[in-house]
Amino acid sequence: MLKKGEYDRSCYFVNVSVTPGQRRPRVDGERSRTPADYAFNHALVQDTLYGSLLTPQRATLHQKAAEALEESYGDKSADVADVLAHHYARTQRSEKAVYYLSLAAKKNLRVFSLAEALAQLDQALARIEAEPACADDKLLAEIVVDRLMVCCWEADFTGMADIAERYRQRLEAAGDSRELSRVLSWLGEGYLNATRFDDAERVLERARTIGEELQDQECIAYAMWDQMWLAMVTPADRPLDAIERMAERVLQAAERLNDVYLESLTYLLLSFNPLQRGHVATADKWAGKLIDLGKRRAYVTFDSFVGH
Repeated sequence: MLKKGEYDRSCYFVNVSVTPGQRRPRVDGERSRTPADYAFNHALVQDTLYGSLLTPQRATLHQKAAEALEESYGDKSADVADVLAHHYARTQRSEKAVYYLSLAAKKNLRVFSLAEALAQLDQALARIEAEPACADDKLLAEIVVDRLMVCCWEADFTGMADIAERYRQRLEAAGDSRELSRVLSWLGEGYLNATRFDDAERVLERARTIGEELQDQECIAYAMWDQMWLAMVTPADRPLDAIERMAERVLQAAERLNDVYLESLTYLLLSFNPLQRGHVATADKWAGKLIDLGKRRAYVTFDSFVGH
């Protein structure tokens, strides 16, 4: 059995042997030899042997490696989700591949490794497109929410709307949920950036309504933040204090959720809104709160906010 940490490329060659007359390695699942008997330590040797395998043989070895890791780590298999995702993505076990790709992407999002998360989420969605039954509605919704978060960080608002629209029907059919509310908020943000303000108004109100019905403070707050943004760019026929009233509630939610990102976004918008009306002193007050928050919490995205 593999020990924790033993998942480098040598695991590709566990129980591989060559019989007389065979030109390619084959998997011999009945041999009793240990993995150490077949450890090829030099990277070039590993690459050459791996490259010589036929695709079905590779898939078998990847599945054996993944199953050994799962057995070794048990209920802590999430700790090596990236490795399990790597292996299962090279097998026909789509349900396992999607599950571990989702977990690995979440880990990368937590440390802002966007390129890695993007690749894993797109791979998971491609699997689901090919085999819709390999992921239930909840897992799909979680993956879509995370993928839309990447769109946000990359300011890809066109992609944000496209992806949300692509999966909206299936998520709507599954019923109101936290994930549906978050997807609709992202969709509203995509519409807002495309100047589709009426569409944005409708989906953001629905996202907020779902959050209210579920009593989910995060859903409510993020929908309201986008409604604040919409109110800032379409101020006609809105009360002058509409943004400030919504901001008060959003900041309260950010404090309860310990969500420094949401708090930062709100201070940023509160500084922009009076600035565009010529109220420099008020804008400066809110900008000061943003700067203080970034320094106090050592927030990783603080510099990007200040840079704007």
